[in-house]
Amino acid sequence: MCTSTIVLAVNGERVVVPASFSPSHRLIDVLRSETRFTGPKVGCGEGGCGACTVLADRFDPVTGAVSRATINSCLATIGSCNGASITTAEGLGNSKRGFHPVQEALAKHFASQCGYCTPGITVALAAAADRAAAAEPAAATVEAGGCDSARAAAIAAGLDGNLCRCTGWRPIIDAAREIADLEDLHKHACCCSSSSRCSKALRQQAPGTAGGRQHGSRRVQGPVAS
Repeated sequence: MCTSTIVLAVNGERVVVPASFSPSHRLIDVLRSETRFTGPKVGCGEGGCGACTVLADRFDPVTGAVSRATINSCLATIGSCNGASITTAEGLGNSKRGFHPVQEALAKHFASQCGYCTPGITVALAAAADRAAAAEPAAATVEAGGCDSARAAAIAAGLDGNLCRCTGWRPIIDAAREIADLEDLHKHACCCSSSSRCSKALRQQAPGTAGGRQHGSRRVQGPVAS
């Protein structure tokens, strides 16, 4: 039983974790039972397969900086994610507001078979693309049709923590190479959680904010506006 309120943002929606969850409960248990975002899956349950991969943004109120990392939600505790902004595969893009280039590339190259591991691979690739873009000069571009091998290798390396047992890696790597071939990778931010959104999620720690809508045992304040 949690005696203090744990609040996090999931794909821009504010989630107050029910008191029945202790801080040591797994993040994925909250995602799958207390939100509508069930893309992350439990595969090995030990952080080895990557099916549970999500993005976590944390805001530092002192410096104003946002740190970003992919985490295994089957290992991360909800206590460690208090105040964080979590992005799942659903938060990258959808049919209503448009798909992320990683989602489009995976679909184009038929890089999903059973689909169980695909949400984790999608998040891992999008995060790797972000890191690759951040490591380059802002004005860096790649000539269309001429895949940058170093960039492609860096993005593919982002899949080191993900396993796929049925699709085969060739179409997944082909999708990674297509992402590397984007003329301006900097234009494709992989996450709905900008620093202002993450900051707002932190500032709205207290439950019961006006405008929230009740969903069973949880209260969702969403979307968290930028």
